Amino acid sequence: MLLLIVNLIIEEKFLKLRSRFQEQQENKLRIETITKMFSAIAMTVAAVVVVTIVVPQSPSASLENVVVYEDRVSYRVHVVDPDQAIQNDSLVVRLSNQLEEYETALPFGYTIGAFSELTPNTSYFLEVLANKGFGEERLASQKIKTNPRDGGLILATRLVTSEMYYEQSLEVDVAYYDSNSTYQKFALIYDIVYEYENEESSSSSSQSYTEYYQIPITNDLQTLTISGLYGEFSRIDLGLVGYPSIEEFVIIDRATFTPPFMVNSSIYWDQVGVNKVSASVYPDSRLLGNATYEATLYRGTIKVASKPIEMPETFDYEQEHEIVVTFTGLKELTLYRLEVIVSFLDPVTLRQETKLLETLEATTLGAYEYSLTIDDSGSEYIVTVTLIDPSHNFQELYFEVYEQGTYYPVNSGYTGFLSPTDKTGTLYITKPIVSDYYIVIGVRNQTEFFKYDVIHTIQP
Repeated sequence: MLLLIVNLIIEEKFLKLRSRFQEQQENKLRIETITKMFSAIAMTVAAVVVVTIVVPQSPSASLENVVVYEDRVSYRVHVVDPDQAIQNDSLVVRLSNQLEEYETALPFGYTIGAFSELTPNTSYFLEVLANKGFGEERLASQKIKTNPRDGGLILATRLVTSEMYYEQSLEVDVAYYDSNSTYQKFALIYDIVYEYENEESSSSSSQSYTEYYQIPITNDLQTLTISGLYGEFSRIDLGLVGYPSIEEFVIIDRATFTPPFMVNSSIYWDQVGVNKVSASVYPDSRLLGNATYEATLYRGTIKVASKPIEMPETFDYEQEHEIVVTFTGLKELTLYRLEVIVSFLDPVTLRQETKLLETLEATTLGAYEYSLTIDDSGSEYIVTVTLIDPSHNFQELYFEVYEQGTYYPVNSGYTGFLSPTDKTGTLYITKPIVSDYYIVIGVRNQTEFFKYDVIHTIQP
C-alpha cells in the first residue's frame, strides 16, 4: 500500500514536470517567433534606410598655386559641385595649427584669397572643407610653413560695377617682400580676354607677357585697379613680376580672375492688346541645351498661367534669336506682371542654378471698335479708318508693305487721327512694283510701341 502511494506521488510530480517543460517549450517557441519577427522588421527597416539614404558624389576641389612668405599665404581654390552635394554656406577654406585657426567662406568656382598676420617660421595646415549633410568633410588640403624670403603675391581680387555707367573695374590686392634688395621694382601685368577671341589668340596672349598691360607697384601692400572693363570678358590673366634689373623681370606669382557667369538674355513686350499679351525672349546662345526658360503671368498676387519657352532645335550662335510667348483670355484694362525664369548649368561652378531674368508690367487695352474703307485708284490704295476708342488706346494709323516671305517692310507710313474725340484717319499707299506683296493696316500707341493692333491686311 505504501509503495502504491509513493508511485502515485512520483507520477503526479512527473506529470507536473512534463507540463512545465511543455509550457517552457511553448514559451521558447513564442519568444523565438517574436525574435524572428523583430529581426525581420529590423532587417526591413535597415534595408529601407540603406535604400533611401543616397550619399552624393564628392564635389571636386583643388588648392592651386599656394604661395607662402614670412607672415602671409596666398592660395587659389577651384571648387565645382555638379551633384549639388554641398550644403549652402558650408564651403570654407581654413588655415590652422595647434594654437591658431583662421577661416573664410568660399564661393563655388575659382577663388583668389590669402591669410595674413601669420607667425613666422611656423607650420600650418591649409584645407578646403564642406558639409554634404554628414558633417564637415575635407575636400583638399596642404601642409605649409611660413618662411622669410624676397618675392611677392597676389592676395585678392574684387569686381566693382559702376552705378552710373555700364562699366566694371577689378581691384587687385598685392604685397611684396624685398628685405635683401633682390628686386629693383615690382609691377602687376595683366591681359583681358574677351569671349570673341578665338582659342588660338587666347592661348598665344596668355603665354606672351610682353603683350600685357602693366601697373607699377609702389608700396609693399597695395590695392591696384584695372578699369575700363566694358562688355563681357571671359577672364583676366594676372601676373606679379619683379625686376632684378631694369631690362629683366621674373614672374613671381600668377592668378586668373574669372567673372561670375551672367546669363545674357533679354525680354521685351512684343504686343499688349485688349485680351492678350505677348513678349519676345532672346535666349543666351551659350546655354543652348543646358537651360530651360519659363514665363509666368500674374495679376496682382494671382498666378494666371505659366508656359515653358521652347528653344529652337538649331541655333546660330552669331545671331540673336527671338522667341515669342503669348497669353490670351485676359481681362481688359488690367495690370499684369510677366516673370521669366531660367534654369541652367553654370559653366563656371557646374551647379544647377535658377534665376529670375526680368519682370515686365503692362496694362491691357480697353475695348474699341473701328470701320474701314479701301479705294483702289489703280496706282494706290486709299484707306480710311474711323476708330471708336473710349480708352484712347491708339493715336496713330499706320501701314507697312512687305514682300512675301520677308520680315522687314519695303515701305511704311502713318498718320495721326484728327482728334481724341474724332479718330478718323486716311492713308495713301502707293502700290509696290513687285506683284508678290501684302500690306498691313494697323493702329498703335504713340509712346508705347508694343500697344498696337493689326486691323486689316491687303492682299493683291
